[in-house]
Order: sequence, then structure tokens, then C-alpha cells
Amino acid sequence: MSIEINHVTKYFDRTEVLHDVNLTVNSGEMMALLGPSGSGKTTLLRIIAGLEHQTEGKICFAGQDVSRLHARERKVGFCFPTLCTVSPYDGI
Repeated sequence: MSIEINHVTKYFDRTEVLHDVNLTVNSGEMMALLGPSGSGKTTLLRIIAGLEHQTEGKICFAGQDVSRLHARERKVGFCFPTLCTVSPYDGI
């Protein structure tokens, strides 16, 4: 299943945390989001999963707009990084 992120912008109050994000992940591809703390990685994942709603733009799965679907209807999941999944040296 492909995932398309089209012109996604997200504001929390008056603070813009994502600005016009465009990304396509084709079926069978693996992708990683990298960036410093506070750069919007988790916010984007939460938007894809339906746990947050974007201020602007749309999310498509296999060409179907799922932007307004509830998280349960999207059938997507992800894992948050936790201390048990990283090396002790990662926190140094």
C-alpha cells in the first residue's frame, strides 16, 4: 500500500510544526524519518495514523484520501521509541 502526504501543514495554536510536507512511500518501500527533537517526526506519524489531524493538506493510502477517517478505520499502527528499544549509549 502506498502512502502519499500532500501539502500537509500542522499548527498547534499559532505555532507551525509542519510546513507543506510532501512525501510518497510506494508499496514495498521502507522509509525512515530523521531529525532533531521537536522537528515534527512524531507529529507526522500521528497524522498518518489518524491520531492527530493536519491543519492543511491530505493523506492518501493507495490513492484513497483518508484524511478524515478515524484512526480505527485507517488500520495503520506504529511504535513509539522507548528506552527498552534503544541502547544505553544512545542517551549519552
